[in-house]
Amino acid sequence: MKDIQKDLEQLCGDKPQLKPCTNAWLSGKPLKDIRKDPAARYPAPGFFANCFLRILGAEDRVTYLDDLYHLRQDLLAAGRKVVIANGRLAPLRPNEIDAVTRGNFRNIRELIAGLLPNFGFLTGELRCLARKAFAELMLEESQKEKNLSKIAGRGVYLIGWLWHYHRNLFESGDPLLVGCFFYMGGCRDSAETLFCRFLARLPADVVIFCPDLRKKCCLEDHLLYEIHYDESLEVSAYPDPDEGMSMGTASYHAERDLDSSLYGDGLYRNQQYSSAVSLILKTAYEEISVLWDEELKYRPNFSVRNGTVTLPVIFAVVNGVKDGSAYAYWDSIRKLITPDTAVIRAFPHLSRTSRKKLMPFTREFFINGRLQKTRIKAHKAYQYGFLREPVQDYLLDCLQRLIDQKIIKGTGENGMEHTVIAVALNLEKDILRMIQRFDFTKKNPKLICIAAGETALSLEDDITLAFLSQIGFDVVIFAPTGYQCAERHFNRSLAVSHQIGGYMFDLEVPAFRAALPDPNRRLPRLSDLRSRCCGKFLGCLSVPFIIILLLLIV
Repeated sequence: MKDIQKDLEQLCGDKPQLKPCTNAWLSGKPLKDIRKDPAARYPAPGFFANCFLRILGAEDRVTYLDDLYHLRQDLLAAGRKVVIANGRLAPLRPNEIDAVTRGNFRNIRELIAGLLPNFGFLTGELRCLARKAFAELMLEESQKEKNLSKIAGRGVYLIGWLWHYHRNLFESGDPLLVGCFFYMGGCRDSAETLFCRFLARLPADVVIFCPDLRKKCCLEDHLLYEIHYDESLEVSAYPDPDEGMSMGTASYHAERDLDSSLYGDGLYRNQQYSSAVSLILKTAYEEISVLWDEELKYRPNFSVRNGTVTLPVIFAVVNGVKDGSAYAYWDSIRKLITPDTAVIRAFPHLSRTSRKKLMPFTREFFINGRLQKTRIKAHKAYQYGFLREPVQDYLLDCLQRLIDQKIIKGTGENGMEHTVIAVALNLEKDILRMIQRFDFTKKNPKLICIAAGETALSLEDDITLAFLSQIGFDVVIFAPTGYQCAERHFNRSLAVSHQIGGYMFDLEVPAFRAALPDPNRRLPRLSDLRSRCCGKFLGCLSVPFIIILLLLIV
């Protein structure tokens, strides 16, 4: 190892004249320390003073973003360079990767020797420092990874990222003018970790901000100085006036605290979650009426994990008529009708015309097996733009799952996915209103289908049923005839089948009216009641009696 290190010193060329003094000068107040003039940090000659920090949590959530905003403004006013990465390092373009030359290599020495010439975009002391730090890290990587090709790939990314950021970070070329690299969110993988370690060995303050304590940063380094605060804050980007800024009040953060401490353990805020997956419950027939009007959070298998709700839903086919009583049969269906229940009384309900409107555009919407969400939302034919943004995203996620699971026959084989998209993006207005109101922790919307005739559900009907089940609807198909009316277009059965009695034919489906109060009905005022009562009283009096009464008065 010592021989290789000596050899690498020769490969790196001129020795750097400066040595790093990393973190030794810190006072423990990170934002104040970062502002300190680099020349005054460690005045001894032959050194550049930088910091390598990870700040976990927030000292004060109310002022956190404001503090970061003023930190950046103060640094720029002092002539310091500031580079910010939000959530991830900049993805390298193909030309940035291709610009890195690499020769043939049989060992780590040859690998490093082949990559070092790529630092020609730097000059003077900066180039010497970069070449030395690069060689040391590559040698260190070779102790953990024996595959030279993987090490070479990591080296290419180090050079590519440095080339990408160096203009804004080291524009002056003076190593004593220490720039600042702020990474909001924390390192996600080994490649980002290696780059931050590499940059910290150059004249740059490298600061990793991790205000959300739920998210972990994978960076580890013996030079890293970590500061930990107790308060947690969800921040998506470093505050930038050019990108628009928003900052929360104390009450706002207190409400967010309730979400994590009070809400979530059986108690939930309205519309608290925007992500969910459905799970079909296998139940006995008698359980349908018990679970039907129950809030989802009380159903078996309901759960919330990492912000995603598991929705236990009913999807059933009920065949036959219990005890042969048509009256009791229709009455049992009537009792299931709630304010958020849609009823389809005959099939087929949808036809090919229901997909014609969007069918010409589905190839723009679906490319390489993925829905193009941004393109769909921006398209003139898109019909769900009036829904809340989280609802739109949720519907598109459900549609992607429906396609990925290949529930409809022909999906991924003969272009059936385009029909699925055209039907799913053309739901009826009443259904969309129920989806808009749907709160994943409360009662879910429902669909009752009655197939009393001899015609089956159309392809479009089956697609709609499968899609609504994915969204979180309870779906029950009543087939008094016992005919195979549903799921003919499914690759596998989703619905739980129940046989409750003998089959009956030619039944007339009633026009169901749920015995439910009309929320828009206005109660009559007392004055209205008085006038009505007086009117009815006078209407009951005969004309001769009124004449006699008037004569007596006169």
